[in-house]
Amino acid sequence: MSDSESEPGIKAKYSEGCSALRHYSVCVLNTRTITIAQGFAILTGAIYTIKEGLFWTSLCISVFGLLFTAVLNRLQKNYWLHCNAILKEVVELKTNGPWSDYSVQRAKRHEQKIWRILVVDGPFYLLVTALVALNLYDAYKLAILPYSIIFLFVITGGYLFLNMKVDEK
Repeated sequence: MSDSESEPGIKAKYSEGCSALRHYSVCVLNTRTITIAQGFAILTGAIYTIKEGLFWTSLCISVFGLLFTAVLNRLQKNYWLHCNAILKEVVELKTNGPWSDYSVQRAKRHEQKIWRILVVDGPFYLLVTALVALNLYDAYKLAILPYSIIFLFVITGGYLFLNMKVDEK
């Protein structure tokens, strides 16, 4: 097959890949926005119930919030995996295109641990930290120290579980 015959197929694949990259970029942005919005709602509920002295209710709201946040974080990681796979294919289709430069710059940013913590997983870490701090404060205020210690261990174990390596295939 000559280059002129294969060119329309490559252009179509490249165009489809660009559309998919835009789609996944919007998916990641929307997931982050939803995480932040639900975070404000969960924090508001938890703060109100703590103010009212409803420890178990605030704990349930916080645990639900953490589980929902974990689901959203996993969705975002899944979108990143798909985006990375498509980006790799698009760069292979057109090695000197704009996505090649983007891929290099993105790889440099994502190699930085501070970038991953504050930007990539920022909303997740912020909400988890806020909910853990609120519940530790609530348990301390109510002198329920064993619950605060148990809660801290559950959150730590959950964090380690959520950060296990995801199968990328």
